[in-house]
Amino acid sequence: MNTDRPSLKREFLEKHNFGDCKIIELVPDASRRTYSRLINKNGDSYILMDAPPEHESVGSFIKVTNTLRSMHLSAPEIIHFDEKEGFVMLEDLGDDSINKFISNNPHFEEEYYLKCVDVLSTVYQNFSEHNHYDNYDINYFLKEGKIFADYCIYSPSRSTTENEELNHEYKELLTSLYDLILEPTKKTLVLRDYHADNLHILPMRKGVNSIGLLDYQDALVGHPCYDLMSLLEDARRDVGAATVHKCVDKFISDNSFDHQDFMFAYYIWALQRNLKIVGIFNRKVYRDGNLNYQKFLPRVWRYIIGDINQPHLMYFKNFIEKVIQPVG
Repeated sequence: MNTDRPSLKREFLEKHNFGDCKIIELVPDASRRTYSRLINKNGDSYILMDAPPEHESVGSFIKVTNTLRSMHLSAPEIIHFDEKEGFVMLEDLGDDSINKFISNNPHFEEEYYLKCVDVLSTVYQNFSEHNHYDNYDINYFLKEGKIFADYCIYSPSRSTTENEELNHEYKELLTSLYDLILEPTKKTLVLRDYHADNLHILPMRKGVNSIGLLDYQDALVGHPCYDLMSLLEDARRDVGAATVHKCVDKFISDNSFDHQDFMFAYYIWALQRNLKIVGIFNRKVYRDGNLNYQKFLPRVWRYIIGDINQPHLMYFKNFIEKVIQPVG
């Protein structure tokens, strides 16, 4: 396998008559993917995704894109792709992420967050390809939970036996957490990274089409609360309390969920996701030396504190207090 990404990238661009385009490298995200903006001689702009196949397949991104576009949602159009080498050329949805836009225009927060809720309702009400995707089952649940164990529970100040016992206790708690989840009547396509940096404002489009979607290649079939929770318990920004309440109420009302059952599951998935995020960000900081992620950790810990203070999750609070830090 040719692992010279620059030469492979050049070959891909030349094959599709983009060899002479201007290339602007974009800020990388937390994954191994990189992105470039391509500007051709006519001034038209496209995005190139470079996803080394030894780390992930672009096939999943292409599949989810096709599913979302079949619902008439604004996932980027795929212009060209090479699945074997891991390149995808995409429609450019611009730079106006919801996070960036609302930071400069905070009075628009509620309006755009409610549009994002409408996108989730569109997915929930139209998704029918359950057999084409894996289920967000206990195996995924525990695999993600292990990231917290690896980068937050282990301590060199404890003996190997003590660390192993704590890891075992944590896995049992995580398994019991999954067992609490009540299966919804209907599952949905869970995009899994649905937050303000992956959602872009497209002002020339209307309704749900005015929200551009990105970074959904890891989608699974799962609980409809998950992406709403991901949107509202955002590691990178605080969402106003009034906006949170209106979004939750709208999604529950528009899809006829039982409020109590929905919120019961919401906080379970929130706790699991936030523990995973703390683990990922600790890994970025302490293993990879990327200190930029350190500033997000206090916010995610606040979410965890809120989650474990829910009546059905109090038993997890004792473990967090014992292993990590006092929790208020």
